[in-house]
Amino acid sequence: EHSFPFVALQFAPSRGGKEKSMKTRVMFVNAINPMVEVERRYPNLGLGYIISTLREHFGHQRFDFKVVDKNVTREIERFQPHIIGISSVTQNYNLAKRYAQVAKSQKIPVIIGGVHISALPNSLSPDMDIGCIGEAEETMVELFELFLDRSSFPIELLKKIKGIVFWGNDGLYITERREPIRSLDSLPLPARDIFKIEKHSYIFS
Repeated sequence: EHSFPFVALQFAPSRGGKEKSMKTRVMFVNAINPMVEVERRYPNLGLGYIISTLREHFGHQRFDFKVVDKNVTREIERFQPHIIGISSVTQNYNLAKRYAQVAKSQKIPVIIGGVHISALPNSLSPDMDIGCIGEAEETMVELFELFLDRSSFPIELLKKIKGIVFWGNDGLYITERREPIRSLDSLPLPARDIFKIEKHSYIFS
């Protein structure tokens, strides 16, 4: 059975030799240009919804989440995530590819989401394992169930998950389309606690 390279959930020791949190460490990268003020102004509530949905499904004690939008290489080194999710629009997709390359060099699985990969799933880079097409709340729950169960993403099981693109044995594979969530009220409120929201921040909700 073929599967992607993965980081086994063995909770690698930190630099000081002490074991880090027993939770699965998940880093979400908001791929923005930190030099552009307007891109820093708005917290990424899309990631907030993903995190709150994962918390609702798996409980609040299963994961240790971190959201970053700058100094990504340094934050990966410090946080040592077991898995990384990246959100990107088209104008910053080269940044997303660069971050994925850093993660993959450390054998960390990478999931990409956002409007760019949803519109152009064939643009999945070789350093990205999986792309979420369209709304990703339900998709991410299924992907995380698989990852927690197998510590990897076996291709034959990925084929059963709707709304994703991934690298198969013969190149890119796009699964069946996932229907949009019918009732947005069914989603938990976004995890605003994960963001650093300043007094001058703006939030679209």
